[in-house]
Amino acid sequence: MTDTLAELNPAAIQRQIQALTAQLLTLTTSKATARCTPALAPGAPATATQHRRGGPMSTTRRRQEPVDTPVRCFYAADPTKRPDCTLTATIRLGPIALFPPCQARRSTVGKSTAAVTLHGPPVNVLDWLQTADAQLTHAERTLASAVTRTRQAGHSWAAIGAQLTITRQAAQQRFQTPVTPPRASAHESTTYARILT
Repeated sequence: MTDTLAELNPAAIQRQIQALTAQLLTLTTSKATARCTPALAPGAPATATQHRRGGPMSTTRRRQEPVDTPVRCFYAADPTKRPDCTLTATIRLGPIALFPPCQARRSTVGKSTAAVTLHGPPVNVLDWLQTADAQLTHAERTLASAVTRTRQAGHSWAAIGAQLTITRQAAQQRFQTPVTPPRASAHESTTYARILT
């Protein structure tokens, strides 16, 4: 009996239990979804929607038409490396979209991949700038929220600074909300001025 207990690995058992629990959850939710969502009737319109897992699902029988949006070149965000890039990709090599001169200057890795021609409008740099600014604002808010929650969880400024690769003081100065005293009313300030004179 002691040999049997010595062979048991608690970490391995824990992983097996988690894997089996995940499989069971997948099976039960897929069966419940299949029971709850009615099948598309043969005479039903092709654009009917079904609600599955909290959101609408399109059941159209044909693929969605491609959206005519500009595609940025892979090197568009690196103007120092590729200053002659025109930003708008015209070919795609696997997941990488490129402008032809950028494709000519890339390394030999993946040269055997066939290029797919892209058609779309040119990249509008002002739209790109606006999108980048919105993403930056969102990222700053998310970071500030994460820092607030980290402080609420009891972590020190030193731990936060270490995670952000800055000093404790820099983290505190950047994220600590300043406590400003309430401004005195006009009546209070004139009263204070009379006391001093």
